[in-house]
Amino acid sequence: MNYRYNSTTRHAVNALAVAMLLLSASCHDDFGYQNVVGKQIALKITAPEAWHGGMTVNEDAPTTHCTSVRALSGDGGDKLYLHTVVADNPVEKYDMVSRGTPVKDTAAFKTRYSRFSLSGICYTGTYPADGENNTWTPEYAYNLYYSTSTATPAEGGRPLLWPSNGSVIFFAFAPTVDDFKSLDTDGSLTLSAGNAPGSPTLTYTVPTDVTKQVDLMTVRTPVSATTTPSSVELKFGHALTAVQLKCGKDMLAGTINEVTIAGIHGTGKQVIGSDTWETSGSATYTISKNITLPPKGNSDPDRVHTPDDTPIAGTDDDNLTFMLLPQTLPSGATMTIKFTDTATGTQHTLTGSIAGATWEAGKIVTYSISPSSIHIRAKIEFNKKVASDILPYTGVWYDTDYKAHVELTQDGVEETNKIKDIDPATIKFKYQVSGKEEWNPAEAVDVDKNLLVIAPQPEFYKMKAKFTKKGEAGTEDRPYSLSDEYSQTANCYLVDQAGYYSLALVYGNGNTDPVMTSGGLKYFVGHDDQKITSANIPGVSDAVLLWQDSPGLIDPESVTTDGTKLSFHIREHTLAQGNAVVAVRNSAKDILWSWHIWVTPYKAKFYSDLCPLKTTINATATKASVEHTYKMSREYNLGWCDSHHGDPERKVRLRAIIDMSYFGGSKTHEVDIPGEFTQMEFKGSLGGDNTYYQWGRKDAMLGGIYNDDTPEYTYYKKGSTFDDDEFTMENKPVFDQYQKDDCDYSFRKNPGDVLEPSDYASTGVSIGYSIKHPYMFITNSRENGTSSWTGKTYRNHWHKIDDADITALGYASTIMYNAWNAAATGLGYDGMNDPVSEKISEEVRNKMEANAQTVVKTIYDPCPPKFKIPPVDAFRALSHKNSQTFDANNNDVNRKGTITKGVN
Repeated sequence: MNYRYNSTTRHAVNALAVAMLLLSASCHDDFGYQNVVGKQIALKITAPEAWHGGMTVNEDAPTTHCTSVRALSGDGGDKLYLHTVVADNPVEKYDMVSRGTPVKDTAAFKTRYSRFSLSGICYTGTYPADGENNTWTPEYAYNLYYSTSTATPAEGGRPLLWPSNGSVIFFAFAPTVDDFKSLDTDGSLTLSAGNAPGSPTLTYTVPTDVTKQVDLMTVRTPVSATTTPSSVELKFGHALTAVQLKCGKDMLAGTINEVTIAGIHGTGKQVIGSDTWETSGSATYTISKNITLPPKGNSDPDRVHTPDDTPIAGTDDDNLTFMLLPQTLPSGATMTIKFTDTATGTQHTLTGSIAGATWEAGKIVTYSISPSSIHIRAKIEFNKKVASDILPYTGVWYDTDYKAHVELTQDGVEETNKIKDIDPATIKFKYQVSGKEEWNPAEAVDVDKNLLVIAPQPEFYKMKAKFTKKGEAGTEDRPYSLSDEYSQTANCYLVDQAGYYSLALVYGNGNTDPVMTSGGLKYFVGHDDQKITSANIPGVSDAVLLWQDSPGLIDPESVTTDGTKLSFHIREHTLAQGNAVVAVRNSAKDILWSWHIWVTPYKAKFYSDLCPLKTTINATATKASVEHTYKMSREYNLGWCDSHHGDPERKVRLRAIIDMSYFGGSKTHEVDIPGEFTQMEFKGSLGGDNTYYQWGRKDAMLGGIYNDDTPEYTYYKKGSTFDDDEFTMENKPVFDQYQKDDCDYSFRKNPGDVLEPSDYASTGVSIGYSIKHPYMFITNSRENGTSSWTGKTYRNHWHKIDDADITALGYASTIMYNAWNAAATGLGYDGMNDPVSEKISEEVRNKMEANAQTVVKTIYDPCPPKFKIPPVDAFRALSHKNSQTFDANNNDVNRKGTITKGVN
């Protein structure tokens, strides 16, 4: 009957048990004597030296065994169980004395009862057995009172002499009828009439007041005419059954408010000194007293239970032992216990049948109450649902909500009672990955931050490990300023450490005056296509995270603004190579501007390890050759993330670890979260990935990935042409796309990639539109404003070049050649990749020189501080078609534009 802790399911009951321990009656063997006719009879008074007391249940021991299990159920579904346990051997000594109730030995008997009633029948021949026709009457002695201390006649008694012939059978009992009447009870004790034939009998009705019930002692001693004893030993025995209650193993601390035994026989008739009673009637006996069951201790580890064997009723001094008639309990017999547990303060009223049990004279029935059917259960409430909540490949949930409490549950009862809340800060977690045997501890748990870190996908963990800076930059109150880092503002900032960051609310690099000398843009426009007149962004109302390509990289709730800066938090546990776009909005929820945040461990290397690129513009008849040198980041494209293998989707089990020592349980009690969570695939990117850009736009576009699972690309027919050799990649997974307050900033392209001319949806957009939609890859389905189809025309320039408002907006040209270079005065030379002779024309020379024109960075430039989009000439150094000659294998053998590679 061990106390059980169960987790989130109810186990089968053992019992809120009552163990009934029954003791065998005292011995009534005959004894020898010598015949001394005519002499006064000497009496010797003895009582049992020990009751057959309650014993601890041990199913393996030969002296005690469990004989039955009975359920006690309450109206509210509460339930107890009675385990009836019979002890075959007596204990050496059983301490129990209470007023008028169990007598434990001869001395106690003499102290309890000052006198006893004695009757006797003198007979010849064979005395009839009980129940046979018996005409003998107690004329020899009837209801004589004798002192228990001296065994001599008391008031109402007289000496007895040995008869001259015949045998004598003595009948004695205590208390006497008169002494019982003096108790002033609703019970009764009567002796059969002195002239009634047969053995004298007692008729007893048990008092309903438990404190006035008596331990009725009786004895029947026959003396044969053939012998004469020196004295007649009246060895009294217990005529009733004693019923007591105590606590079994792991009984809950609390208060027993009431114990009732009802529907049993309350009146019985016994031949004095026999072992059987003829019972009748129906009676109820109640202990109406609050009985405290104290806790095991006043401090941990267990203040929920009471010590084993704590007495409830029937102690030396509580006067609460039921002294009831021996009987086989009738069909209506019940026991009811009202119990209030300290843990919940809930009163349980539990009633059940005890019918069929046999109570024997001279035995103690001890009900040991233990809570085997009431379970103390740790219950955890976890907001994540197996069916709907996917675990990111990072293994990190930043939005967990969990709490736990301890509750009492009963088998077959739906309602539970909460005992105590568990401090969430003490709850730990472990996880198991499908196909694995081991359970691993959670890497981090923080209830205040709703954080739970478990089971990162292996490849992601390798990527994360490339970040070497520990701790966090800045603080929530004083974030690290990215705009101050290089004393420049930009549309992109690099981060290589977790922490709190901010950026100034400035349009790009803050140079809002194009300073055009000829052609191109005459001024820059904002989200409303109106001229920008100040570097600072006006009308800012709030800030949001639009999207990120690594889950949990930036805390969406941390993206805020005070009107002068935008702040955000890069979280330590999901610090990874990735990209994000943040933005500020006005009160109408229009996006005013946005910034690209590139999180990379290569920030320092990106800035310091620059590769010089050299190009040569050949001489003409009038001009000498010119060499230009540019510096580009040696290894990393903007928004770069390393190549890596992938990990497949998998299942993860979760288990909470709760300290239950307060309740008598383990400090590391484990509670399973039901079911298996699905953890998303970490898609491989065998070639690495980086953000993409549309010419003239500042906005980072979601990158693409390529791996073994990327399907072969087949382009559909559009118009009359096919694209048979276009390379494609799968879109990189995207996370935390903003979808609130009727706004949907999910990364997507605008309508325009269509199959039929009648389905076209876009002929390009304005700069202001592109600023308000930084999450959108803008397509153009028409060819320069015409209705003709030229294959995949949705790839035309995103700008609305056929709009009549071009002139009104101040554009001198429909071609945005200076969107990233405010100093550009014309289009670049598109023949730069052709072989160039040593003697080139002045016209070609001038075009090539224009390609090398110094770049004036604009507010639309997508580069981070200290970088800008290079001139067209810089790309000649990356081209394989700018040399004079090629060998038979088309290899460049005399390259004029050269790239000096660095060493990793």
